Amino acid sequence: MLLLLNSRHSFCERAGVKTTRIGIEGMTCLNCVTHVQKALEAVSAVKEAKVVEGEATVEHDGASDEELLRAVRAAGDYVGKIL
Repeated sequence: MLLLLNSRHSFCERAGVKTTRIGIEGMTCLNCVTHVQKALEAVSAVKEAKVVEGEATVEHDGASDEELLRAVRAAGDYVGKIL
């Protein structure tokens, strides 16, 4: 499984909360979206995850790129890339 990493975080208006966008390949249905969203929300530093087919937007207070990508991998046979 290939994981590409190019870390760029933008800051939300709330202090200390970062937003990370993840491009995700391999999601083919609504169940895939649900699995990825639940996996991202299970990361302790994640405050909110919004997932649509092909992309996730994650608000967190310090989750590493690797933690987020590991969650995407754990959800199924998906390839994640930090956008």
